[in-house]
Amino acid sequence: MTAPQKYRMRLVRAHLDYITSTINDIDTMLDSLIAPYENAVQLLCTIPGVDRNSAITVISEIGTDMTPFSNSKRLCCWAGLTPGSNESAGKKKSVRITRAGVYLKPALVQVAHAAVKSDKSPYYKQKYERIMKRRGKKRAIIAIDRMILTAIYEMLSTDEAWNPTALYKVDMPEPLKRKNRKNRLSNRLRNYLPVKESFPNPNWLLSHLKQYFFQRLPSVSLLKCAIYWLSSTFFHSKSPFTLLLLYQIFLLKQLVGNILFLFHRKKGTNK
Repeated sequence: MTAPQKYRMRLVRAHLDYITSTINDIDTMLDSLIAPYENAVQLLCTIPGVDRNSAITVISEIGTDMTPFSNSKRLCCWAGLTPGSNESAGKKKSVRITRAGVYLKPALVQVAHAAVKSDKSPYYKQKYERIMKRRGKKRAIIAIDRMILTAIYEMLSTDEAWNPTALYKVDMPEPLKRKNRKNRLSNRLRNYLPVKESFPNPNWLLSHLKQYFFQRLPSVSLLKCAIYWLSSTFFHSKSPFTLLLLYQIFLLKQLVGNILFLFHRKKGTNK
């Protein structure tokens, strides 16, 4: 090795040592600055795909106080993770995301890529695969970014660890919440009914109940009108609870009928 080559090697090694020492100084300074927010860093590290460096990047961008953002939607819009609204003369044009979040968005994209590959917590992986089939890989990653940022907002606001079971309640429109609530009630009603017994026709059930009550209460006209009004109100509301109530009344009617039949039969045999 010639003398010029040795000189260049010493120059490269000196420059490498300088860069390494600079990186160590910066890491020491970051550790001293992030020390007051160590609890928030440990809290964000519970999210799949988030390591210490990613948590420090997120906290340095948005902080730990979420009061400037009234809700998670404002934070996602500030980070540039919401679809745009470019409309002119009634024609919708581009709906791509904005260019905001120059430093936060790339960090969240890296976190999302790590989260969708995690097998220990497959929550985001399942969401990503479901959205990717309909919208493609890039839109699915942006959707996962928004889910993670929404979770970060809730975690920093409530000081709670990451909980995937409660994420469906966050950042969901009210009509969609009502629809999901109605579906859950329908599923509960379906699971409540026996497998071999089909639900009776509401029209037949209503007429049967009216006939049953009117036959046993021929003289109480006020009570008959009340029963007729209640049954008509329950039937026209078409909610799972009212249908379940009608079905329970129908079962109660059958039970009372069987008891009366056995009572009269036993009374006849005693005579």
